[in-house]
Amino acid sequence: MKKQSILIVLLFYGFILFGQKKMNRLADSNIFFTHTNIDNTNRINYSHIGVRELLKDTIINNKSFKKYQKSTFREFKKNKIHNVYFESFRDSCYEKMNNNLEPIHKINIRANNEQTGILFGKKGTIEMVFDTIDDGTKKIIRYKSSPRIFFLKSEPNKYIRVRPDLKVIEIETSGSNQTTHMLGSLFTKLSDGIKNTKPISNYTDLSIGDEIQLVYKNIKSNQKTGEITYVNSKLISSTYIKDTTTNKGKKIYLETIQYSYLTERTNKKIISVVVTPSGLVYNDHFYAFKKYNPDFRISDTPESHILCQGYTNDTLGDTLFPRIITYNSSSHFGQYQLLPYFPIPIFYTLNQDIEITYIKKHGKEFGNKRKTENSGGTNISFDSIDSTPIFEVISFDRLSNNRCEITYSLNETATIKWILRSKKNIDPIELVIEEKNTGINTQSLQIDEVTYNDEFDIAVVLYWKEGRIYQKINF
Repeated sequence: MKKQSILIVLLFYGFILFGQKKMNRLADSNIFFTHTNIDNTNRINYSHIGVRELLKDTIINNKSFKKYQKSTFREFKKNKIHNVYFESFRDSCYEKMNNNLEPIHKINIRANNEQTGILFGKKGTIEMVFDTIDDGTKKIIRYKSSPRIFFLKSEPNKYIRVRPDLKVIEIETSGSNQTTHMLGSLFTKLSDGIKNTKPISNYTDLSIGDEIQLVYKNIKSNQKTGEITYVNSKLISSTYIKDTTTNKGKKIYLETIQYSYLTERTNKKIISVVVTPSGLVYNDHFYAFKKYNPDFRISDTPESHILCQGYTNDTLGDTLFPRIITYNSSSHFGQYQLLPYFPIPIFYTLNQDIEITYIKKHGKEFGNKRKTENSGGTNISFDSIDSTPIFEVISFDRLSNNRCEITYSLNETATIKWILRSKKNIDPIELVIEEKNTGINTQSLQIDEVTYNDEFDIAVVLYWKEGRIYQKINF
């Protein structure tokens, strides 16, 4: 069996699997991507996108099945191919049939040994392997919720990857083509937005005093139990305080207060956005005013990638506020959302969820405003637009016994030095030093000097045009 192709998929999609407040919502996404690998490399070529529409529950041979139509295409608004399927997860038995009630798959998803079943319409002996994880102790760990890979003994390159905890087929690979069910918060929101076909504009009409408050939440998963928890990462409150006129358009100044639940610090700064007749300019990036409705497409320029957009609605009180959702498969660590009622894009990673808790618009208030300061933290005020770089940890993952990965945000380009210090090694060890750009970055660090149960600190030194900062991260 070609395990390499499975690992490649996990590198691209593994970090988006845990994106919902309720475990069963993980399977609510109705979006599928199909691709082939290019010349046995990590590069992939997307062939089509699939969107599933649930039709009804039906009884076939005294068994309950979900009937759905799957539409496949390269562009959402152009030619589509429609196929109807029937699917059933009953106890430990999984069945899938086509519109003629011909079996495609029929297996016991809890079987640990060889079984006789059907995969891709062919009956034969089916084997199973666990998709295993390394918990950092260099031991292979298998849990009841661990994904399982089933394949025909006679054709090991044809397989399905099953999530027993979710009762969902996450991957189907029939030879060179691989179809992935895109799970998680982002794709569930895009699925919800498919029915919102009335176009909306991201044009922003603002009044001085308008305000928005949102909470970033890191999504954590327990590999052993499969449970999902949400950990508050930061609280951001942004208020429109004044504007000036420039030759490019109106320049809006926003007072932004950011409280970090991780460092217990509150940062205050002024940011600016230029509003032109055709769009917004924020951090030297242009966001055009245009109409948004559901759109999914494959682009082959410069390399094969997928672009998705749609919108959903947040409800504060009895009022609906649209949120424009975008996705670009070529940007794995930074995605953004647009709000028609406020002029800054919301940047986030795919293992985060964002809750809008409060909006003030033209003097009217919606939702509940939270405090942005904490008595145990440090309040740092930056009164100028050219503020000190703000470094904030988004997530920390211990990948293995001697390797960790840190995802963080940076509001200004700076050179970053990473320093490690453990209790058994008093002298600090410089790990890496390199320049990083504004936005969301990920740093992988080799920590051979630390055993798995050691206590250790990672320090960050930021060098930029005005000076330097020393910040210690405790793990």
